[in-house]
Amino acid sequence: GNVIILDDGFQHHAIKRDLDFVLVDSNNAFGTGFTIPLGVLRERITALKRAHYIIFTRYAKENASNVEILKVKFIRINPDLKFYNLTYLPLPLLNFKREVLSLETLNTKKVIVFSALGNPYSFESLIESHKPKEIKKIRYPDHFAYDTKTMLELFQELKNFDLLICTEKDFVKIRHLNLKNPEMLKLFILPVEVYLNKQAELKSDLE
Repeated sequence: GNVIILDDGFQHHAIKRDLDFVLVDSNNAFGTGFTIPLGVLRERITALKRAHYIIFTRYAKENASNVEILKVKFIRINPDLKFYNLTYLPLPLLNFKREVLSLETLNTKKVIVFSALGNPYSFESLIESHKPKEIKKIRYPDHFAYDTKTMLELFQELKNFDLLICTEKDFVKIRHLNLKNPEMLKLFILPVEVYLNKQAELKSDLE
């Protein structure tokens, strides 16, 4: 039979579905706790009555206790919920020539971390956890379109820093500019591997 996966479809009540997965940010589950426009929620938390699975994204040792508190809260709303954790594992840094730089060397580097993400905290904290000698964070709006002017401004900053670091998502937008500046060799991406716990259990559930 056919499998249809709908992204951001939890609020689309008209579509009949077999399973609902709700992703919850382990660091910032509900923002202010209000629905749009006062907060980030699209529905009230009681809507989790309709969900089958909760996946805690950005799961880490630091927020594990917070996640346990959330589970208790969610089970009161829906005792049938199943929970999974999604962890991001950073890989060695790469530049456009696929040259590798180990994360361990960051403690000798002064770095500029820049991104255009809805929530840059997780990406920035992955770099911070490797204790760079100095770190400067530059945040652009989510879905920002990088242009040559922006990149030249970033390259200027390299006078006082060793590296520029961004996410793969950011680099896809930068690559299309086809910049030939020598500073491009000092621009590295942080590739991330995603790990979901209890994969075998989820697989058998889905089957």
